[in-house]
Amino acid sequence: MSPGDALTFLLYFFLILVILHYFFLPLAPWYARIVSFLTGCPSYGDFVVCGYHRFQILPECMGIVSLSLFFALLRYFQLPLRRWRVYVFGALALLLFNLMRVYVLVKYTSSFFSFDILHTLFWLVDPVAVVLYVRWLMG
Repeated sequence: MSPGDALTFLLYFFLILVILHYFFLPLAPWYARIVSFLTGCPSYGDFVVCGYHRFQILPECMGIVSLSLFFALLRYFQLPLRRWRVYVFGALALLLFNLMRVYVLVKYTSSFFSFDILHTLFWLVDPVAVVLYVRWLMG
């Protein structure tokens, strides 16, 4: 990958990230309500309160970084649009995985230490899954 290619990919990635951030920002309270429903913990705006812990739901919690990486890789490698169902499936799978990730973090973390470890481990799974999925799509 040449420096120009890397710059093109980063441009795609950050442009998509900014667009998705502003698209998902108003959805944070709704996402918090879904997490609240799943966990049984109350939500207040974009916060979910579970026990003594308060979690703020940000657009990044919803998987926009992984979605940005996914769409930027699709664009960068110029994969054919005729396989759009496979791309929609990948995007929905990422959104569902991130919902499960937030559910587990809210429901089962009892300290900042356990939250930090689980958050880091789950967050690392997203980009690896995206890269492997796109690699599989490329054949």
